[in-house]
Amino acid sequence: MSSDRSRSRAILIGTSHHRDPAIRPLPANTCVSEPTDLLTSDVCGWPRERVTAIEDAETPRDAVMELVKRSSRSTWRPPSGGATDFVAVLS
Repeated sequence: MSSDRSRSRAILIGTSHHRDPAIRPLPANTCVSEPTDLLTSDVCGWPRERVTAIEDAETPRDAVMELVKRSSRSTWRPPSGGATDFVAVLS
Protein backbone atom coordinates (compact mmCIF):
# COMPACT_ATOMS: atom_id res chain seq x y z
CA MET A 1 0.00 0.00 0.00
CA SER A 2 1.27 3.44 -0.90
CA SER A 3 2.10 5.93 1.86
CA ASP A 4 0.21 8.64 -0.10
CA ARG A 5 -3.26 8.77 1.45
CA SER A 6 -4.48 11.84 -0.49
CA ARG A 7 -6.82 9.62 -2.52
CA SER A 8 -7.78 7.32 0.35
CA ARG A 9 -10.74 7.28 2.70
CA ALA A 10 -11.21 5.62 6.09
CA ILE A 11 -14.65 5.33 7.66
CA LEU A 12 -15.00 4.15 11.24
CA ILE A 13 -18.42 3.36 12.67
CA GLY A 14 -18.88 2.44 16.30
CA THR A 15 -21.89 1.82 18.45
CA SER A 16 -22.50 1.06 22.09
CA HIS A 17 -26.06 -0.17 21.49
CA HIS A 18 -26.46 -3.84 20.63
CA ARG A 19 -29.60 -5.93 20.27
CA ASP A 20 -27.93 -8.94 21.84
CA PRO A 21 -27.93 -8.45 25.63
CA ALA A 22 -24.88 -10.72 25.87
CA ILE A 23 -22.78 -7.96 24.28
CA ARG A 24 -21.87 -5.54 27.01
CA PRO A 25 -22.11 -1.84 26.21
CA LEU A 26 -18.88 -0.09 25.25
CA PRO A 27 -18.43 3.64 24.79
CA ALA A 28 -18.73 4.22 21.04
CA ASN A 29 -16.33 7.15 21.22
CA THR A 30 -13.58 4.78 22.41
CA CYS A 31 -14.40 2.27 19.67
CA VAL A 32 -13.76 4.86 16.97
CA SER A 33 -11.43 7.37 18.63
CA GLU A 34 -8.63 4.89 19.29
CA PRO A 35 -8.58 3.49 15.71
CA THR A 36 -8.81 7.09 14.42
CA ASP A 37 -5.82 8.06 16.55
CA LEU A 38 -3.87 5.08 15.22
CA LEU A 39 -4.76 5.76 11.58
CA THR A 40 -3.80 9.44 11.86
CA SER A 41 -0.59 8.77 13.79
CA ASP A 42 2.86 8.61 12.23
CA VAL A 43 2.51 4.81 12.24
CA CYS A 44 -0.24 4.80 9.58
CA GLY A 45 0.00 8.34 8.24
CA TRP A 46 -3.62 9.01 7.23
CA PRO A 47 -4.49 12.72 6.95
CA ARG A 48 -7.11 13.60 9.59
CA GLU A 49 -9.47 14.99 6.93
CA ARG A 50 -9.47 11.60 5.15
CA VAL A 51 -10.84 9.78 8.23
CA THR A 52 -14.56 9.91 9.03
CA ALA A 53 -15.82 8.65 12.40
CA ILE A 54 -19.47 8.01 13.19
CA GLU A 55 -20.45 7.18 16.75
CA ASP A 56 -23.63 5.60 18.08
CA ALA A 57 -25.85 5.59 15.02
CA GLU A 58 -29.11 3.94 16.04
CA THR A 59 -29.29 1.76 12.91
CA PRO A 60 -27.04 0.92 9.95
CA ARG A 61 -29.31 3.13 7.85
CA ASP A 62 -28.68 6.05 10.23
CA ALA A 63 -24.93 5.55 9.84
CA VAL A 64 -25.21 5.60 6.04
CA MET A 65 -27.43 8.69 6.13
CA GLU A 66 -24.89 10.44 8.36
CA LEU A 67 -22.16 9.61 5.82
CA VAL A 68 -24.31 11.03 3.01
CA LYS A 69 -24.99 14.19 5.01
CA ARG A 70 -21.31 14.70 5.81
CA SER A 71 -20.31 14.00 2.20
CA SER A 72 -22.75 16.60 0.88
CA ARG A 73 -21.16 19.23 3.17
CA SER A 74 -17.63 18.29 2.20
CA THR A 75 -15.71 20.32 -0.35
CA TRP A 76 -13.45 17.33 -1.03
CA ARG A 77 -14.00 15.50 -4.29
CA PRO A 78 -12.03 12.43 -5.35
CA PRO A 79 -9.37 12.99 -7.98
CA SER A 80 -9.89 11.27 -11.30
CA GLY A 81 -9.38 7.56 -10.86
CA GLY A 82 -11.12 7.50 -7.46
CA ALA A 83 -9.78 6.35 -4.13
CA THR A 84 -6.77 4.10 -4.01
CA ASP A 85 -7.25 2.71 -0.48
CA PHE A 86 -10.30 2.31 1.69
CA VAL A 87 -10.60 1.21 5.30
CA ALA A 88 -13.85 0.65 7.18
CA VAL A 89 -13.97 -0.36 10.82
CA LEU A 90 -17.30 -1.37 12.29
CA SER A 91 -17.51 -2.04 15.99
